[in-house]
Amino acid sequence: MDIRPSEEMLRGKKFYKIFSFCIIILLLVTLLLGCFEKSDKDKGTEKTVKDELTVAFFDNDFLYPFSSTGLNSLTISPNIFNGLVEFDKDYRIIPALSEYWYNTDYYTWRFFLRKNVKFHNDYNFTAKDVKFSIDEIYQSYKSFIEEVIIIDNYTIDIKTIKPYPTLLPKLAQNFVVFSKDHLEETEDDWPIGTGAYKLVEYVENNYTKLERFDKYWKGKKNYKTCFRRD
Repeated sequence: MDIRPSEEMLRGKKFYKIFSFCIIILLLVTLLLGCFEKSDKDKGTEKTVKDELTVAFFDNDFLYPFSSTGLNSLTISPNIFNGLVEFDKDYRIIPALSEYWYNTDYYTWRFFLRKNVKFHNDYNFTAKDVKFSIDEIYQSYKSFIEEVIIIDNYTIDIKTIKPYPTLLPKLAQNFVVFSKDHLEETEDDWPIGTGAYKLVEYVENNYTKLERFDKYWKGKKNYKTCFRRD
């Protein structure tokens, strides 16, 4: 996929480098979550002995956050970001930030968005974030999307140039939602999404620390903190 962010929006940011480190550890969280959790008997009760995951350095190709590969579009991105829809384990389309949807005509997809979803910086997720992400981040979508129309804070229409029956698989494969306010209001380098983990500390050539996002709309994950050590 050839999408790129607009130059004026992300010019001068170190977002890409930091995001690369972040998504590498998020991949390991996805693959290893639950594999290392053990329990001991402590005076007749079960006690979890691990709530922190540490991962040693490994070689990587510094995945570009806006490129689509089998790894980052289906495995990595959902850990820090969410899209409107996603694939389940059997590659069926299921709701994500959109609870349900239908076609109002041959060219229009109406999505009803999930309420009470927070970004990692505590901003509320609304329709403006979806429109911004499609209009400003996913530039290549203009080849098949004519217009994104906000109906209200939690309802949005995506109008395609012509009938586009594969829109849902396209969105599930590689579309994630960014915070409009965060990217427009701050020069902060940290990637901000609605996913299960957030980046809290990064020391170049040393370590990356992730922390569980307790306001994650799907519920808390097992590990409280995760480290990637170089």
